[in-house]
Amino acid sequence: MVISLILGALGFTVSWLAGVKIYFAPLLGLLFAMVPFAWLLHKRTSRLKTFGSQLPESLELVARALRAGHSLAAGLPVVAAEMPVPIADEFNRVYEEQNPGIPIDEPPPCTSAQAQAPGARRRFRAGGSSSARAHRGLRRSP
Repeated sequence: MVISLILGALGFTVSWLAGVKIYFAPLLGLLFAMVPFAWLLHKRTSRLKTFGSQLPESLELVARALRAGHSLAAGLPVVAAEMPVPIADEFNRVYEEQNPGIPIDEPPPCTSAQAQAPGARRRFRAGGSSSARAHRGLRRSP
């Protein structure tokens, strides 16, 4: 936020000193202030795109670990070790969060806020509520 304010003030000042008409100076200041937000949006989009392209291969790696007789908890660090960033970071984070005792069938509260992929919030919310019902022994009525 501070960088955005500094760039906005710099854009306004430079355009004013360069002799640009006074009513264009605030517009140029706003344009300069938007640069950090545009950069963050670009980085976020590229990370999510990379994450989405790596997800099928990482799930296949977990499936192979399960077919080999390993538990799901043992398959997560395999993905974290074998796959490149960003999928390795996310699988490592999930492994670290479930390691202290958070049940793996219940997503941690921060998961849907971090994974902003399309439909991720809906899937995590639905998964959490169904696992909570199963944990309490409640069944959905037909």
